Amino acid sequence: MSTEKRADPVNVMLLRGVYHRLLEAQSKAIDAIMDDGRGDGPYPCFAPLPSGQHGREARIALANSIKDVFDAIPSEGQKLPSGLLCASPECVAAITDLNSAKTALQAAVATIKASGRDDKENANQRVLELKRAMKEVGFAAADLKRVYAKIRILEPDVFRVGWTWGVNHRTYKPIDKEALERRLLGLEKDNPAAAELARTRLSRFYKPRPATLFTLPDQLRVNYGHLVDGERKNKALPVSGVVVVQQKTLPKIKWGDRDSHKTQENPREPKGGFRKELLPGWGVYYDASRPL
Repeated sequence: MSTEKRADPVNVMLLRGVYHRLLEAQSKAIDAIMDDGRGDGPYPCFAPLPSGQHGREARIALANSIKDVFDAIPSEGQKLPSGLLCASPECVAAITDLNSAKTALQAAVATIKASGRDDKENANQRVLELKRAMKEVGFAAADLKRVYAKIRILEPDVFRVGWTWGVNHRTYKPIDKEALERRLLGLEKDNPAAAELARTRLSRFYKPRPATLFTLPDQLRVNYGHLVDGERKNKALPVSGVVVVQQKTLPKIKWGDRDSHKTQENPREPKGGFRKELLPGWGVYYDASRPL
């Protein structure tokens, strides 16, 4: 007999309901995608495949990229990074329902994670509770960020779509007060003068917001143009997979592989106030834009 503690049945029932709704919506969306490719006047598609970018194989690859979000993360280069579907109103409706089901699953997970008292000890228990519930429902190996990712539906009347890779992007990852204090206490044992200097610098500013620099993975973005009352408008948005256009005419397509975007020698500086390094080589930065 297993001695492993089981998840709260209420949480399991909640998660199972939204998970099965998502599976059903996913199945209907994939059926609609494949139906759009049948008949004498199929809706066109695009997938960056060496074997063919517009045929049935491309459509199947796009459908699979929607289906495989519950699988283990594939190795680099195996996952189709993006693609485009011209979609019928019925297909757009099915994909919209799928996006709604993703939102419902995300809300259910948030409910489970928010249950109980809001303190650090119980926060760990809530994470464990979620893992147990996911295991009982049957998708414990899923990467939830991949599952949550919405299928991007663009505005009507799109006349061009291109993809670019954002590389060498960095952001500041905040350090909470307790974590920084532990680091400063450790520094005081090895180098009291450096610790004193760090505390002095932090005390001179209203909200120094200590943080570390965090390198972001390469980001795929879609750049597209569409018509609004006859006027051309341009937009750029991050994407995680399939892009849908609500029309039967394939827009002008431009795809660039990740390798075609040369990595810049100097990483791009992230936004977030005037940041200075707290101590040379210590890996901590602070906002020096608002002195006391």
